[in-house]
Amino acid sequence: MNFREQKIYFKFCFNLEKTASESYEVLKRAICDYAMSRAQSFEWYSHCKYGQTSVGDFEHSYHLSSSWTDKNVEKVQQIIYDDRWHKINDVYNIIGLWYRT
Repeated sequence: MNFREQKIYFKFCFNLEKTASESYEVLKRAICDYAMSRAQSFEWYSHCKYGQTSVGDFEHSYHLSSSWTDKNVEKVQQIIYDDRWHKINDVYNIIGLWYRT
């Protein structure tokens, strides 16, 4: 099972509402030495959790320069100005961007 297939597996498990730990343990039992690392599997699971559903190369997808626009900066400043208690995930969700944890 290649890395892309393993990412598809995690997307599938996420949609079945399995936890990252449950998903990783089943994958590890199924393909042993060929499974992605625990850290990689939890990272991919978090991508699914935050809306990154493409199983292509996700390594660069969260660094899109188009998200760093003057308009988005103004939106973030306004959100923080209106309510300083927002968490970073809340701010990203409000302006419609994906945040990698």
